[in-house]
Amino acid sequence: MAVIDPNVHWTEMEGGPYGGVYQGAEQVGALLAKVSGDWKGFHPEPQSFIDGGDQIVVLGVYHGTSTQTGKKVDAHFAHVWTVKNDKIVKLVQYTDTHKFHEALK
Repeated sequence: MAVIDPNVHWTEMEGGPYGGVYQGAEQVGALLAKVSGDWKGFHPEPQSFIDGGDQIVVLGVYHGTSTQTGKKVDAHFAHVWTVKNDKIVKLVQYTDTHKFHEALK
């Protein structure tokens, strides 16, 4: 949380279990706590970085196991991060939301 701007604008993929816009570090912290509780071993595995100056695109795969169903998820993602003054001011997430819903059923 130390690298997240207090006024961060964080967008999770519409249609996903956490889809929506989270405004501010407090909302993002609550989102990340919920994700940690819903998934065992959840982590993004970055595979490549595209440097666009203050915007960085990260491509990779999410991994984790649903604490509700015991099913695993492996879903590709793209993140577009905007960084200013060494702080994350914006994130836009793109991922296969269907894979998350399947793991939660």
